[in-house]
Amino acid sequence: MKFTVARLILCWIVVCTVAAGCGPGNEAKLRDGVAYAKAALQQVGVNPFVTAGYQGYIRNGKGPSAYIKDTLPKKNPPFESFEDNKPTHPWTVVIRTGASNEVSIEGYGLDMKKPIVVEYVTLKLPEE
Repeated sequence: MKFTVARLILCWIVVCTVAAGCGPGNEAKLRDGVAYAKAALQQVGVNPFVTAGYQGYIRNGKGPSAYIKDTLPKKNPPFESFEDNKPTHPWTVVIRTGASNEVSIEGYGLDMKKPIVVEYVTLKLPEE
């Protein structure tokens, strides 16, 4: 079989196109963001430094999403859009605080009325 230059170039283009499209999609990134927020909030009440940091944010009038955003790694964050209480745009993670220190973490895609993924965390805050 003869391989011509044109065939080699065509094969190279196909390989590059497939490799470029193999990154994580929006939904996978959204699920990573929800998982990150859940893991970070699960440390509240368990790790005293995390608890103090979280309580400082809340005392200063910031919501849980501000705390999550500030804990994200600077390089390659798992997700970048976190909001409190309701989604204002597609592809965002919404954190809602409820009664008894229960927090819901909701990941919204294009449909901002129905989350794609929902997780719950009960914060173990010390009595003040």
